[in-house]
Amino acid sequence: MSMIANFKQISSSQLEELKKDPSLIEEIIYPDSESDIIDNLDIDKAWQGIHFILTGKVWEVEGLLGKVIMGGKETGDDVGYGPARYLTSIEVKDISNVLTHFSEDEFKSRFNPDKIVKNKIYPFTSSCEAENLEYLLSYFKTLKKFYEDCANKGNAMLIYIN
Repeated sequence: MSMIANFKQISSSQLEELKKDPSLIEEIIYPDSESDIIDNLDIDKAWQGIHFILTGKVWEVEGLLGKVIMGGKETGDDVGYGPARYLTSIEVKDISNVLTHFSEDEFKSRFNPDKIVKNKIYPFTSSCEAENLEYLLSYFKTLKKFYEDCANKGNAMLIYIN
């Protein structure tokens, strides 16, 4: 089974409701109506590769770049591969500001297939080729835009892997 990272924008009021009642997590992440599925992003299996390129770390969450994918405070029950985590609207703005200054060129310069395999970065646990850079970069660019959109709307964010 694949491990897919998901991001969902939520309003600050939704976040406050979720903090009061973490059992709402499933209802927020998996709404009954297709029309309620807005402001979502799935970055496929690129999540750990992006985290590793941003931070040089496998799992550790250090600084704002560490929070892009692995950050946030856990809430609710397991939704696939652990509980969802949330970032407040202030954290989203701070992360978005840092991402704005993280260039495509810097991302490319940090891509090292040998280190990715050595550290068993998902999904490249046994091989990683130069062509995989485009896969990771395309999702990074999409994620960067998603954070910017979320920050501009003043939204909080949920991050979860399922």
